[in-house]
Amino acid sequence: MRKRFPNEHLYYSLRIFDPHEMPLNKNALRDYDEKDLLDLINFYGKERRINNKEYALIDSKEIMMEWDLAKNVIASYRYARECKFAECWYKIFNTTHFCDQFSNLTILIDLSLIIPFSNAVVECVFSRQNLIKTNLWNRMHIDTLNMHLHISLNAPQNFDKFNYIAAYDHWASKDRAI
Repeated sequence: MRKRFPNEHLYYSLRIFDPHEMPLNKNALRDYDEKDLLDLINFYGKERRINNKEYALIDSKEIMMEWDLAKNVIASYRYARECKFAECWYKIFNTTHFCDQFSNLTILIDLSLIIPFSNAVVECVFSRQNLIKTNLWNRMHIDTLNMHLHISLNAPQNFDKFNYIAAYDHWASKDRAI
């Protein structure tokens, strides 16, 4: 991670695209995190040579104009503060023309969506694995462990409203050898 982000501040600068971080006040929004955006521009707007061609990932001049418009647009989405970061951007990208209007910002937002901001998910998987594969179950086949982990991590937390009859009907309708 440190090789990809030698400047730790650069890594944290991507938080400006989190709608939960944006101020609600219009005056505060006007100058919202200009320094973080400049850090991103200085890194991703620099021309680099790849395959004997010089290019920058983003257009440094265009992105400043895009940001002035986009931060107001992002803050105006009614669902922006109601959902998680990735879910919010999924909705924005699929229900608006954001990607067409703000192509440079879209590149940076895409980067922020693919970069893991913590190892909490991995830690959670290992914790679940340790709960499933105990000393009594230490000979469990890797495929079986994988299936148990999928169920454990993706199953609903509350089974009060789970429709057991529909689940049974679904699995009973499948052709399989018993």
